[in-house]
Amino acid sequence: MTRPFGHLLSPLKLRRTKVKNRLAFGAHVTNFSDDGLPGERHRAYYAARARGGVGMIVVDPLPVHVTSQVNRAGLRPGDDGIIPGLAQVAAAGHAEGAIMILQLMHVGAHGQGEVSFAPAWSPSGLPSQRSQDGSHEMTEAEIMVLIDAYANAARRAQAAGFDGVELAAGGNVLIDQFWSRLSNRRQDRWGGSFENRLRFSAEVQRRIRREVGGQFLIGMTMSSDPAIPGALSHSELGRIAAWHESHGVIDYISVSTGSLFDPASLAPGALGGGASGVEAAAVVKAAVSRLPVGVAGGVHDLAMAEKVISRGKADFAVLVRSLIADPKLPAKLAEDRADDIRPCIACNQLCVGRRNRDYWISCLVNPGVGREVAREQLDNRVTPEAKSVLVVGGGLAGLEAARVAAARGHRVRLVEGRDHFGGQFALAGQQPGREKNLELIDWYEAQLLKQQVRLGLETWITAQEIVDLHPDVVILATGALPAGTGFQRPIAYQKQLPGIEDPAVAPVEAVLAGETAWTSEDQPRRLLLLDDDGHWAGVGTALFLAERGHSITLATRYAVAGYELMGDGEFSRLRARLKAKSITELPSVALMAWRAGTAELRSLQDGRTWSEEFDGLVLATTNRANDSLEKDLMARDLANLGIDCRVVGDAAGARRAHMAVYEGRAAVLDL
Repeated sequence: MTRPFGHLLSPLKLRRTKVKNRLAFGAHVTNFSDDGLPGERHRAYYAARARGGVGMIVVDPLPVHVTSQVNRAGLRPGDDGIIPGLAQVAAAGHAEGAIMILQLMHVGAHGQGEVSFAPAWSPSGLPSQRSQDGSHEMTEAEIMVLIDAYANAARRAQAAGFDGVELAAGGNVLIDQFWSRLSNRRQDRWGGSFENRLRFSAEVQRRIRREVGGQFLIGMTMSSDPAIPGALSHSELGRIAAWHESHGVIDYISVSTGSLFDPASLAPGALGGGASGVEAAAVVKAAVSRLPVGVAGGVHDLAMAEKVISRGKADFAVLVRSLIADPKLPAKLAEDRADDIRPCIACNQLCVGRRNRDYWISCLVNPGVGREVAREQLDNRVTPEAKSVLVVGGGLAGLEAARVAAARGHRVRLVEGRDHFGGQFALAGQQPGREKNLELIDWYEAQLLKQQVRLGLETWITAQEIVDLHPDVVILATGALPAGTGFQRPIAYQKQLPGIEDPAVAPVEAVLAGETAWTSEDQPRRLLLLDDDGHWAGVGTALFLAERGHSITLATRYAVAGYELMGDGEFSRLRARLKAKSITELPSVALMAWRAGTAELRSLQDGRTWSEEFDGLVLATTNRANDSLEKDLMARDLANLGIDCRVVGDAAGARRAHMAVYEGRAAVLDL
């Protein structure tokens, strides 16, 4: 009988190093350092992935020189002081059987002067693709400085006990800036011909090998960007890989697509996607004869990853977001429990988004990310005294609270008034591109059934019924409701939108739930969507309605629709989708009144007012906590009754989905 995922779970040889499986945790900026030094958060984060069974871990990119600094909480370049902290990270991974690699990076033109207080060094002094800054064209002497900096960084990795280093050469960082004619316009021996453009990476590799010896692993990432005219193509990657293989220094290559010429291509979110690295990896694999080739990007679908490796198009799979979402993914595969893997929904909100806001990363579906130190002490610890736990509300907060409480050995009952679980998160799953929300809800329901949680749909419960049931703990996860006021932040003096009582006015929740005629009727309507939210509630519902043939005008207080999504790596795709659906935007606008189909609008820039006619009005405004049950319970002196009551998620205050998951989990960890 063929073993499921047998190719992914088979061992891999890198030089003389045996990797226990073909799953690698790819390098990414975690922003976990303290004053540039790795600490306990780093150690626990990577230890959790090693404990979860991944074969190889590539740790945060280490900037090799001050001119390459990008993040405030990135690792400190050029300082032996990082060695003790890195040693703890390497030892933690080794203790769990993982091969530990440290990625070395210089971002070239994209260095952040606000962090480094130094100019960014690049091959040709071109502007950054990440900021408004220009860069400094390196002299020959400065190129030599950086080659030495790579070698010294590799020395530090070896001293810390790592098994090897990986050279970041994908995404249009310094090494592939030298490779690409788009960014390398030099006329000396470091530019022009193919061999000259590869001279820098070859010298870096040779210098590192002299520094660390023959057994230390040296890998390299690569990426193409076929959507960008003149950028590196798949075939060029193949030629570059074959040339480097012929020089006999590197031990493996991992391949993806995307670059900073199009930042959304680097970690495609809900509106992007596809098996982005598969075709490029196959081209590189065909071009080399001995080097193992990893595929990075587009292989979060494990069936796809298994197929790619089984067909010889790559030798191993590099995962990042999937292993952020579920550190135990490899172990679950090995135990034939693929259905138990917590799905990554590619929302990018707390991995890419938090990092781009220069915070330490976390994860919407896994709030333990970045909190592994505490998790080592609390999470999944079976309680010595099982309690009866009643969870009221089956949205994200309630689902997570029920799951974690049951995993810790408590007797759990979950009741939900609707006929489905997921609350507003499930409604958001109706929006184009956000179908993965529903996969997460399905995963929760399957996990709760396995944990024998008593589930009750279409079950409304009163305060008195809760008192009569007398649970040890009640978790109120009753969510939030549309405010019904049309309140807008720019005109906070207006407590309620005039005309909001009109039947032609509906919140986005009613639209997505199919409670308005606009959801299903064939007759196209001209609809105004008022977006005071700036996130998916407005733009996602606009796309939902546009796909049903309606003409949508989106009025927002922001200077651009979807403003709050700008940091999630999704914004350019979103802008393209809005344009493709012919959605009209009215930026920097407030709605002053709605009078039976007439919208009275006001520019927030110059105060100009005007009126437009519409068939209906959709409101994407901040909801209010559904706290009526909480108030009823609080009036009953629960403490004297011996009932511990905790309020989580939107029931405590309407916020983003990640806070619901975080609070649902946090509320039961100390039970």
